[in-house]
Amino acid sequence: TGALFPRMTALINKDKAEAKKIYNQCLLILTISMVPICLSLIVFSELILNLWMGEEFSKSSWMVFSILAIGIFLNSIAYLPFVTLQAEGGAKKTALIHLSELIFYIPLFVIFINFWGIVGAALAWMLRVGVDCLLLMLATRKIWI
Repeated sequence: TGALFPRMTALINKDKAEAKKIYNQCLLILTISMVPICLSLIVFSELILNLWMGEEFSKSSWMVFSILAIGIFLNSIAYLPFVTLQAEGGAKKTALIHLSELIFYIPLFVIFINFWGIVGAALAWMLRVGVDCLLLMLATRKIWI
């Protein structure tokens, strides 16, 4: 998505139809490439951790690993609308989105850690990046209207 920034910057104010076409193609490519990677991480989380850190660690940490893999997928998708908003000159929009997330994320993080420990921390982060992805996509949608 970093390589996409100059292209989107050049197109977004000149040819929105072409910019939207590139955006949709990139979204498809990102999804097609990240789903198998993240799904493999989830399915084989316990095996990966077992090979890397040992059996005891893997039994207690595979769920955190899986939750983080979902978050990585959501975060990777969120880069596309983020770059698109930046290309459109929407740095203020992205800053406001991230600040608003922080207001909810910090208390949620503390509560989740108190209830579920490290799994709660992973869940809170995954929810934050999921909301981030959703809000950025909604903000980007307004560009195309």
